[in-house]
Amino acid sequence: SMGLIAWSLIVGRVKPLELSVPILLMLAFFEIATASLFWSSIDARNIDKTARFLVFTSAGFLGAQILSQDERRRERLLHVLVCFRCAILLYYAYYRYFLGVDLTESASSGRVPADANNYLEYNSHASILFIISMCLGVFGSLGGLCVAIVGSAVALFALVTIGGRGPLALALMAIPLLAIL
Repeated sequence: SMGLIAWSLIVGRVKPLELSVPILLMLAFFEIATASLFWSSIDARNIDKTARFLVFTSAGFLGAQILSQDERRRERLLHVLVCFRCAILLYYAYYRYFLGVDLTESASSGRVPADANNYLEYNSHASILFIISMCLGVFGSLGGLCVAIVGSAVALFALVTIGGRGPLALALMAIPLLAIL
């Protein structure tokens, strides 16, 4: 992904980032994380942790900065997020309703295979879909309101039927927070 971002910058499809306060603060934070190797032990584990932090955090932060520059990119990102969440929840529905595998029963028995699906992961995806749908309903156009209502209803149904109280509580907390905005 960093190669694609670099190529887009070279070709001119993406504007280079301006040196703003958040970017300068993040660069300073990266420098402190790198310098921390010198006052701690320069161990292979510490070098690995620092390298992972720098690669993944910098890619995530700079990618988010580049995506947030253009309104069209932000809309496409939200569309991709919604499509991935819907696809994952459709997979869960197939797994549970067509194959008859209930993930909450295997989790409560204490015998969950290492490669098994986790119902909390699916619940987290439903929670994110619910929050995105609620934001679309509040901040979107009138035409997107119907899509937001259907998306919220489907995500809420998934949250209730999948199980797990944490993501459901998080999703329901979005309602009063959106009322504040």
